Amino acid sequence: MRLSKAQMERMFALSKRTNGRINPEIVLREAENTYSPLHSLYEWDKSKALERYYLDRSSEIIRASRIRFVDTTTRTTAYIRAYARDPKKKSGYIGITPETGAPKLDADTKKSIVLEAIKDARALVSSTRTMAYFFGLEKFYAKAESSLVEYHDSV
Repeated sequence: MRLSKAQMERMFALSKRTNGRINPEIVLREAENTYSPLHSLYEWDKSKALERYYLDRSSEIIRASRIRFVDTTTRTTAYIRAYARDPKKKSGYIGITPETGAPKLDADTKKSIVLEAIKDARALVSSTRTMAYFFGLEKFYAKAESSLVEYHDSV
């Protein structure tokens, strides 16, 4: 989601009124005003909104589903997502293991799933790095990143 300039200005004004603190209730109360630039970001038809909520919640449940993966060569255990975004469809997920009823995945599909996970991880790392630099915590970030790499390499 991208916010317009007016929507961002309203968000900043809200947080200034509350000493830099903001929560979903504050945003919702503001958006209930039909003249607020935030109003259009919501579905106000209650039946449509409820359906959207249930679909969002279902997606959250799918993303939270994990399976235990044991690497027998290194004897390490990890929990990985049981479903990945389906690269062959605009929306939806695909099971990635036999436990999830996954179809036999071809090499291109497997590669697409892994590349999507890498893309997500890179975005998170980039955002975290930017935040650290914004706060003047470059050395702290570098040390934390180094520890993460060391931990990964030791596993």
